[in-house]
Amino acid sequence: MASGEWRVDDKSKLTDFHPCTPPPPQTKIMTNLNNFLNFALDAAWQAGRVTRGYFQTGVAVQQKADNTPLTIADRQAEQKLRQLIGQQWPEHNIIGEEYGRAEKWQKLIEASYEQRTWGDAYGYALVATGRADVIVDPIMSLWDVAPMQVIMEEAGGTLTDWCGKATIHNEESIATNKQLLPDVMALLK
Repeated sequence: MASGEWRVDDKSKLTDFHPCTPPPPQTKIMTNLNNFLNFALDAAWQAGRVTRGYFQTGVAVQQKADNTPLTIADRQAEQKLRQLIGQQWPEHNIIGEEYGRAEKWQKLIEASYEQRTWGDAYGYALVATGRADVIVDPIMSLWDVAPMQVIMEEAGGTLTDWCGKATIHNEESIATNKQLLPDVMALLK
């Protein structure tokens, strides 16, 4: 199957859709979904070509922390997908298995003076009391974050998802003071 079979003929018909914005009106949803599907099929085909290049070549296999295998083919396929998505939708965030939000984390690290890791409640308490400027938590459960929004807001701070929406109903969160939130959000885009 040739790559061209999966391409959208008129890319000008692709409309912006971002997970941090409300969905488009119902009449546009099917068009957007078809465009996303066409893009996804082509991207999967291209990433498959990358992995196929390593098939039966004796490529080294590493074990990740969760005991699942990882090869250069996995990493290069994800890089290919990141490249394609970034070209098509540069404003979108990308979460991948092999790199996660590595690029976003790197931007935050480069923009900060010092980084530390803390347990859930302790990190939020440091931000609420002004001893730390921001906590970026990529894995969050409701029972971990439920009291934090009130605590942060009463302390003059914010607790949001990675899109900047104030909520405790998310799987990731950012807590900071109101002055730093726009800068942190800009780094995560």
